[in-house]
Amino acid sequence: MSKYYDPISAQDCQNQAFAPSYWASTQSLPELLPAITSDTNCDVVIIGGGFSGLLSAYYLATEHQQECIVLEANQVGFGASARNAGFVLKGSGRLSYPQMADKWGMDVCQGIYGEFTEAVQRVEDLIKSQQIACDPQPKGYLK
Repeated sequence: MSKYYDPISAQDCQNQAFAPSYWASTQSLPELLPAITSDTNCDVVIIGGGFSGLLSAYYLATEHQQECIVLEANQVGFGASARNAGFVLKGSGRLSYPQMADKWGMDVCQGIYGEFTEAVQRVEDLIKSQQIACDPQPKGYLK
């Protein structure tokens, strides 16, 4: 058993340490907020404060004026988001585009490529509009 949280072998992630990563070792994390102990009203409750949960809350609040509450069992960015190496690529890392085309057809493959392209552009736009201090690298990669 690993000394770091593993969702396959651990019942919950509360009070678990971050897995060692560049992000976790270089960021000052905010103080934990107390647990919610009374009824709270909002438009949307989002479970999980990783990339997907936080970005969902951001877009729901800024583009759709929804009041959101993000519930996180550990700390914002804990889990898979903390272990992510920061790659934003036009690929899944699992199947190549020829494999996707063979498995689901060319139309689906092109749709997936379009979604990946949009995701990369979305991250670039957020870096610019939110003035995020980061070191984006040139596009493309070797495989």
